[in-house]
Amino acid sequence: MKARAFGLSIAIFIISIGLTDCFAKANEKILLRRKFEKGKAYSGRWVTERKTTEVFKGREYINEQKISIGWEVDVNDVDKDGNAWIVNKVTTCKISQRGDKGFVEYDSTKNNIAQAVTAQKIAVAIGEPYLLEVTSHYNITGFKGLDAARENMIRKVPEGPSKQAVVDYVKKRFSDKAVKEIVESVMMIYPEEPVGLGDSWSKSFVMSYYPPVIIKKRFTLKQRNNGVAVIEIESDIRPNLKAEPTRKGYFVSKSELSGSESGLIKVKESTGQIIFCELKLKLSGQVKTRDMVNGTEDMIMYIKSDSVSTTERTERK
Repeated sequence: MKARAFGLSIAIFIISIGLTDCFAKANEKILLRRKFEKGKAYSGRWVTERKTTEVFKGREYINEQKISIGWEVDVNDVDKDGNAWIVNKVTTCKISQRGDKGFVEYDSTKNNIAQAVTAQKIAVAIGEPYLLEVTSHYNITGFKGLDAARENMIRKVPEGPSKQAVVDYVKKRFSDKAVKEIVESVMMIYPEEPVGLGDSWSKSFVMSYYPPVIIKKRFTLKQRNNGVAVIEIESDIRPNLKAEPTRKGYFVSKSELSGSESGLIKVKESTGQIIFCELKLKLSGQVKTRDMVNGTEDMIMYIKSDSVSTTERTERK
């Protein structure tokens, strides 16, 4: 009997040590940083499904899209402080779009011609590499080859009525400023200090490219499982009223969109690499357009957009 009691006491003692270790691990703070390694190569896929409703002069237009973009990143060099030069490249693109103009589909892996403007905007970027200098916080501090990549994209734009619109898009979307804003707003998720379970931190991003908005993001460390940190994200989105209007010929447009974003991000603790991300985005508001030659009043389009986006790593071929 005494032997059984002694054995039970030992078992309880061992279990208590294990539980104490688990609790200590759960309460341990971790400093999340993107740690690059020279020569490493990564690939991934970003997929978004979006439904947009536009109302103009009393008529409703509904557009449904699914876009899938494959990408590759190669770590070209890393300095002693952990700053890296990385090569970015879009590798594939698939788009299906249904709206008032019918159904359009494009798949770059099948070598078919991109007909829709949306498809052309992405298709011209396929295979055009450029380098970014990034810190361990994923702050963009330098560029190499972006001007050449942008010019190559412009040369690939097909002739047709939408050519100028695609060229204008490429010039703005792949400018230094736009690339920095877009990449940082997606990738700068890292806290300034070590964090434990339940800790939160915030970041703000001012976007001047369409849609011009101010995004205030709040991150919370929710779980730590087998070397993977699970981070919850909640974002408040408001119009960037100081952004320059969009000009197309004699027409000047200014958007005022607001909304929210929520989801989760999974990060590999040892390297800070994002291995999975799912986000739900809701935007609504209006776009005011004026004919600067003949117009005296703003033409107003009301917009509502709901989308779900996922980003995940894929096997490098």
